[in-house]
Amino acid sequence: MDLKIDIDDSFKVLEAQEKEIIKARYYDDLTQSEVAKRLNMTQVMVSRYEKKAIEKMKMALM
Repeated sequence: MDLKIDIDDSFKVLEAQEKEIIKARYYDDLTQSEVAKRLNMTQVMVSRYEKKAIEKMKMALM
């Protein structure tokens, strides 16, 4: 239960687009290419946003 609360709290530090990407990747289980098509961006952009978002979430959990 504590982990879920921590993850929910770490979502608060993300921008809207970063939240969308993380949710699509890890909750909807989509590939980066599928997320890119859904959000009208390139796979490389999704990869960069995802990496940035994960780093932000890690920092929020510290």
